[in-house]
Amino acid sequence: MTKTIEEEIERLRRRARTVEENVRLDELSAQMAARPPIKIEHGIPMPSVSRAKYPKYPWREMAVGDSFLMTTDYTGYAHSLCNIASKRNKDGWRYIARKVGKGQYRIWRVS
Repeated sequence: MTKTIEEEIERLRRRARTVEENVRLDELSAQMAARPPIKIEHGIPMPSVSRAKYPKYPWREMAVGDSFLMTTDYTGYAHSLCNIASKRNKDGWRYIARKVGKGQYRIWRVS
């Protein structure tokens, strides 16, 4: 059973226990009414996948024990990159990042 947003807001309104919940539902309803409707289009061809000719990081060229240095201000970026690279490859290669200086991380291939 598919419910519309309006039906869901009414269901929540019936269950609201406080004035604040009703006010929040009024605000949500007003926001939904102010949003332009999303137009669904048919027959638009999907572009082909484009990948960079030269990857930004040397994942495929690394042997076990090799590493490279990267600079980033975001603490979790290097670790996220290692997790994504480890999960995307089909060969079971794993990468690990360690902080080596302020905003600097070294990434090793460990398997």
